[in-house]
Amino acid sequence: MEKLFESFKKLTTFAAPSGHEAAFNAYLAKEAEKYCDSVRFDKRGNLICRKANEGAEKLILAAHADEIGILAMYAEDNGYYRFAVMGGVQKSGFLFRRVVFQNGVTGVVLQEEGEKPEAPDVNKMYIDIGAASKKEAEKMLPPCTAGVFLTEPALQGARLVSRAIDDKIGCLILLELMKTEKSRFDLYFCFTVEEELGLRGARTVGNAILPDIAIAVDVSGASDVIPEKRKNIKLGGGAALKIIDRGIVSDAELIKELSAIAKKNKIASQTDVAEYGRTDAAELQYVGEGVRAGVVSVPIRYCHTAVETADMKDVEAVIALLEKYIAK
Repeated sequence: MEKLFESFKKLTTFAAPSGHEAAFNAYLAKEAEKYCDSVRFDKRGNLICRKANEGAEKLILAAHADEIGILAMYAEDNGYYRFAVMGGVQKSGFLFRRVVFQNGVTGVVLQEEGEKPEAPDVNKMYIDIGAASKKEAEKMLPPCTAGVFLTEPALQGARLVSRAIDDKIGCLILLELMKTEKSRFDLYFCFTVEEELGLRGARTVGNAILPDIAIAVDVSGASDVIPEKRKNIKLGGGAALKIIDRGIVSDAELIKELSAIAKKNKIASQTDVAEYGRTDAAELQYVGEGVRAGVVSVPIRYCHTAVETADMKDVEAVIALLEKYIAK
């Protein structure tokens, strides 16, 4: 568990807001070269890593490289910066949070005087980067620079708290699965771009590979919060096998097979009926003549905030389950 945590911490040193995944994917490519037969980028910036098994069914395992972020728009005369959000950021989680931009400049997100913190409006928020004028602010932080929350991952017991668990944890899982020596599939590990802006990278990946089966490795919102209105998946309950979300009804036979593998090998798993959210599988299912697609998730709390929370035992369960699924 500790080794996985250290590997995850390394991934969080890369800020990868949507559209700015290049440095992160370059790091992932170097790691993938240790285990894969081919590593390449497509024109969209997706990273495609193959462990070849000619003639076998093609399987895509997809995790998205991007994370939610912000974009510096323009500086006010007094040096404060207005910003836009990239992806479905929980706006209530912005206030009084530190952010860091890709050029290293940091700031604090604040709200105009008189605004109610319980009803946040991004149009009434700004970032204090310590500048005293518009000129100074734009010298420090050029407009259209992207940024992310500035947080340090923490592990307490088995519980992980960090920004960008969505979906750096999926990327970590794919890196671990690359170490599987023999696969019954012609196996493609895909690190997609711009998932948070509408699953944009997955479409080109799917069209390039035309897989037989595709599994998105992502996160899914846990219901074990206060108040727990409707019971679904929980932290510590194991790998979440998605039945349905806003973008997909998972292939029934695929989920049945994964569930049987989990049961046979005593790997903790749970079924996930998600009432919101989509993953790359929603796009991958449509390519070519259609793809058998599904989602295996790590349950998390507080999705799209600076303090996303997961259980490392669930991460280990997802790795163990998918190892058994792909093994020859």
